[in-house]
Amino acid sequence: MKRLILWFSLFLFSLISISTLEVRAEEQVVIHFKHNNQSANNTSFLIYGLSKKEYNEALSQKVETSTKKTRDYLEKNQIEKMQEFLVDDSNQAILYLPKNRLGEPAFYVILQNQPEASKESEDELYEALPNYISFETLEEMTMSVETKPVSLTPTAYFFKYSSGAYQKPLENAVFIFYRMNAKNEKEYLTQVESTSWQVLTNKQEAMQFKSDSNGLVMLPHIILPVGTYYFEEIEAPLGFSITAESKKIPLVVSNKDQENVQMMLNHEILESKIAGELPKKVINQATPKVLNEPVTTSKEIPKIRLLPKTGESVFAFSSLGLIMMFVALKYMKRGKENE
Repeated sequence: MKRLILWFSLFLFSLISISTLEVRAEEQVVIHFKHNNQSANNTSFLIYGLSKKEYNEALSQKVETSTKKTRDYLEKNQIEKMQEFLVDDSNQAILYLPKNRLGEPAFYVILQNQPEASKESEDELYEALPNYISFETLEEMTMSVETKPVSLTPTAYFFKYSSGAYQKPLENAVFIFYRMNAKNEKEYLTQVESTSWQVLTNKQEAMQFKSDSNGLVMLPHIILPVGTYYFEEIEAPLGFSITAESKKIPLVVSNKDQENVQMMLNHEILESKIAGELPKKVINQATPKVLNEPVTTSKEIPKIRLLPKTGESVFAFSSLGLIMMFVALKYMKRGKENE
């Protein structure tokens, strides 16, 4: 009898254990994580758990737009990391995260641990945008998450447009790029790969940058120390003239903080590239703009009026007729007096 009770107890325990494991398995959401890696090295990521209030607050404050803002928010609210993971050689990872935390749907943020160098240049650093995850409306128990790398070294760019009420992008405007040296001489960028600057007598020897069909002019990635640089237009699109402003377009490079560099062109802050491309809002708004004026035709020479206008001719002939009538009457009167 005791053996029977023992076997029955073990059987019940095994059933409870299996059902508990099944419940736990059902509560885990499988995350298929893919990192758009910019380097050959495996990348480390951190996972933080958020409450619903913290999640909504972070989004309302636009914290998700920056890794630094997210780090500052997590530190301010004393939110501890849950775990750390590495992507494999194919830049992927499988994660298992609880669907519920503290009796409510779970919320998470996945954050890249350290910036990484670009495949093309070790001087160009990238960092993935934070991934904010909500399980509140999740129906499936699987989810795909993909990172978007953001350049920490912004690229200089602007849009070439026509002036006037109906502005349009201008293609094939040609620019060169220069800085001032200690002797107050213009040093032109002549090479990108090794970043060479030279004082030139012939500007055609400088690197040239053309506006595309969207009017976009953009430098390739080069390291620009803190300072002021200038774009100079040397060839305007057909039908347009080069303005004085287009000959000296200022680009100011400064340290936004210890990690990031900030660029301003014509007093407008430039955005960083996301996944190697400018943000859509930059393309749609086409800012900052540099304008060209259309070539004005020579002023028309005023036509010499050989003939009076219709109203003037009527008045002239009427006046002449009155004078002739007056003279005729006067002579007729004198003639009668002489008789």
